[in-house]
Amino acid sequence: MHGRRNEFLFITGITALMLAIFFFRTDRLDYSHPDFDEQWDHYYYIEMAVGNPNRERLAPFEYRILNPLLASVLPFDLAINFTILTLFGLSASGVICYYMLKTAGFSKAMSLTGLLLYFSLGWASRFNIHDFWLTDPLSYIFIAAIMWSILAKKDLFFLALLTIGVTIRESVLFIAPLYYTIHTKKFLDGKILLRFIYLTIPAVLILFALRISISTTNSHYNLPYLWETIGSKRIVQLINNPADNLPLYTIRSFGVSFFLLPFFAIKKNLPHFLKFLPFIALTYFSLLFAYNTERLLVALFPVMTIMALHGIQSIAEKTELDEKFFVFLPLGLIGLLLARKDWLIIPSLYDAILFLIVLTVLFQTERFKKKTVPPEKPVEDARFVT
Repeated sequence: MHGRRNEFLFITGITALMLAIFFFRTDRLDYSHPDFDEQWDHYYYIEMAVGNPNRERLAPFEYRILNPLLASVLPFDLAINFTILTLFGLSASGVICYYMLKTAGFSKAMSLTGLLLYFSLGWASRFNIHDFWLTDPLSYIFIAAIMWSILAKKDLFFLALLTIGVTIRESVLFIAPLYYTIHTKKFLDGKILLRFIYLTIPAVLILFALRISISTTNSHYNLPYLWETIGSKRIVQLINNPADNLPLYTIRSFGVSFFLLPFFAIKKNLPHFLKFLPFIALTYFSLLFAYNTERLLVALFPVMTIMALHGIQSIAEKTELDEKFFVFLPLGLIGLLLARKDWLIIPSLYDAILFLIVLTVLFQTERFKKKTVPPEKPVEDARFVT
């Protein structure tokens, strides 16, 4: 019992320390920021929290009710309330991510490495501390917790988390199909499919109720409109500019190291990739209906972290190094992320250089170990001993 409590306190302390450093090293979109008066996402969430009856009621913001509602009832200034929610969202999602990775079968050392990898994602951590008015951090709690509930086979938690989560952001629903793909051992399993459907129905009904009960001023906001204004243009862009492709979107969202690590364990990751595919496909498909590419894709952090840790395990097996050693990779990435106060993400070149240096050191260490270990003396055959 004491061991579990100490572990929880240690992980909570790590997340608090990371977020404190990020907080004091990041320029925030507060009232004095030159971009504060822009009518970006934060503007609409502030209007919702204030409860301005004359506000422009735009979809999809009006449907994401929980975060602004909580900000409106907290007893401090609105900026402080949103900051509290953001820091809580990032810290809680980090702690849950750690325990989710343990439930997935990783050691404490590897789970800690995964937690730090999560914080090294500029679009998840530093960007949200900069634009602390957004709903994303609270949604990360539910995405990580839903993943944990699936792996831990906690059906009631899955139902409750999914139902509440969609009131924060509709994209939380994208992870729901993993309930089926992770639990099933065959392509069509009627029993698990039926259980998945009735566990997901409450969340779908909540989404439907929000859309029919909340009126918006942009009634033209629908799938055909979004396809015409965003989706078709993105498809044309992908066709006409091959350099602007989905792998590049992934690298911009997760960074070079995060993107490359899963390839070091392709055989092990392929079955996992197939199980994670519905979540991945739905998230990428949403790029056809929204502009914020990196903010959308970074929500895949639970499955990307699992596959990245498999890559790290593969490197650890090849180099015969203790898994605890690999915590230095995400620490290095976090150091790079914090190197400049105006960096919200790590420049890809620096990320790639760090990754190359780490790999070189690891594999040179393996060669050094092989050179310094003395060869074993041959065992004499007792038949020839006189």
